[in-house]
Amino acid sequence: MIKARLLENEDYPTLVNWWEDNRFTPPGFDYLPQVNGILQGIMVVDGDKEICAGFIINTTVPKGAMIEYIVANFEIKDRKLRTESLNLLINTMSDVCKKMEKSFLFTSLKNQGLKKRFQDCGYVMGSTGTCEMIKTL
Repeated sequence: MIKARLLENEDYPTLVNWWEDNRFTPPGFDYLPQVNGILQGIMVVDGDKEICAGFIINTTVPKGAMIEYIVANFEIKDRKLRTESLNLLINTMSDVCKKMEKSFLFTSLKNQGLKKRFQDCGYVMGSTGTCEMIKTL
């Protein structure tokens, strides 16, 4: 049975492997959302098998938050399990944000499959044709 749990700092090496398997440059630990040094996100598991994870970024916008760095275990090939797990992840993060009294969530996506998962969970398309700009200070 799949279930969601809070991310733990010990999950970071697993996430790095998943990002690399999915051809995404892993963000450094210090670039990920944390409170008091503890990662802020959700991991979905099926028994002892870790399936996918994502992060909640609590912004300075009082009623808004971001959901980012969604990643799935590349070795999980069962499409139904992946779909159910990603939907559980997105819905759990949405529920957590609702309990934080957030009234809107934002994410930035490129992966078409992940876009479909978000749409299935009630998200609507905002802008299209944009790019992310990043500057390292």
